[in-house]
Amino acid sequence: MSEKEHKKEAGKSSFSKVDTKKLFEIIDLTPGEKFLDVGCGRGEYSLAAANYVGETGHLYAMDTWADGINILQEQSQVAGIQNIDAFVGNISEGIPIEDSSIDKCLMANVLHGLGTEETGKNAIKEIKRVLKSPGEFIIIEWKKVEGPHGPSLSIRLSPADIEALLEPMGFKTKIVEDVGDNFYLIGLIEI
Repeated sequence: MSEKEHKKEAGKSSFSKVDTKKLFEIIDLTPGEKFLDVGCGRGEYSLAAANYVGETGHLYAMDTWADGINILQEQSQVAGIQNIDAFVGNISEGIPIEDSSIDKCLMANVLHGLGTEETGKNAIKEIKRVLKSPGEFIIIEWKKVEGPHGPSLSIRLSPADIEALLEPMGFKTKIVEDVGDNFYLIGLIEI
């Protein structure tokens, strides 16, 4: 996605349209866990995750959109969340986190924009590198149906599309669930 396209899309969030109660039940974050939100935007999922990892856990959030990261940093300060590191960066170029240090990684409505070629594969390699073994990779995507909102049908990914991309890269599907009228979650374990 070009910088111009990203700026056009920046700030749009699925958070209010996703059944976050169900999402966090499925993710099952526990106190003390390390959680990474890649393509975090304004960090709404990260801020919600703080309630689950508690003060003993740690949150990491990354996005190419600097304004979104600034908003997240401001909101986390207002909320008194001190165990969060939010940074600007491109996941396909590297995640500034140690190897095998993350318990769970969330990518909400980002993968379809990365594609399944080199950029997407590089991003997934980076996520695999930072995940503990076995770590969990949770992806939220638009259902692959025509709709009035969201990306064009041609770039939407079905659960089978995601499995075809991730299984050869060392991930195994754990769960596929609807998390809203337009969204599904696929949870994968790094093997």
